Amino acid sequence: MSGDPAGDGHGEAVAQVLLRAHPRCIRAALRWLRGKCPWLPPTWHEWAAEEAFYRTAIQWLTDPSLAHRDPLPYCLTTVRNLLTDHLRSSKPIPTPRDPSLVGAEDQPWARAERIAQEDARLLEEEVIPAIGRMPRTQRRDVLELQSRGADDTAIALDLGISRGQVQSQRARGIPELRQELKRRIRLKEERTRRQRGERYSSE
Repeated sequence: MSGDPAGDGHGEAVAQVLLRAHPRCIRAALRWLRGKCPWLPPTWHEWAAEEAFYRTAIQWLTDPSLAHRDPLPYCLTTVRNLLTDHLRSSKPIPTPRDPSLVGAEDQPWARAERIAQEDARLLEEEVIPAIGRMPRTQRRDVLELQSRGADDTAIALDLGISRGQVQSQRARGIPELRQELKRRIRLKEERTRRQRGERYSSE
């Protein structure tokens, strides 16, 4: 009797997919993490890459529909989510007690962390929702995958297109995304002006 719960070789097929994908997923995850958060220790990068692949493997093993899909985009999305959660939970930089450390908040690593936290906030609160409001096209699919941390190779594999097509669709999608962000900013500014007008009139 087969040990495969699906009875159709799903478990064995997925195991082979995951075994082949593991080195590539770990390399891509580490490369992305080192570029996005170089101030975090290498041990955290390694933990996040392996944790992301573990969660990806669980998803692939429990969902038969994923057997023939490349795990890399999902793994990179999971890495991005792990980093976002880590940045959200990070404690603020404490005020140094040692006089020689005064101004530590202005050190390059501290500035880089603040910038990364702001980038993560903007990505979650503005860019990803704006992409979601775009019409459902391949341009939007490319931007969605990129916003989740996938590189051009991963996007091409996930969508079944060439890297050149990925770059072309991104070039066409960015102006559309920019217009959507501008529209969102205008709406927020108009809402703020109305709220101020209502407050002043009530006074």
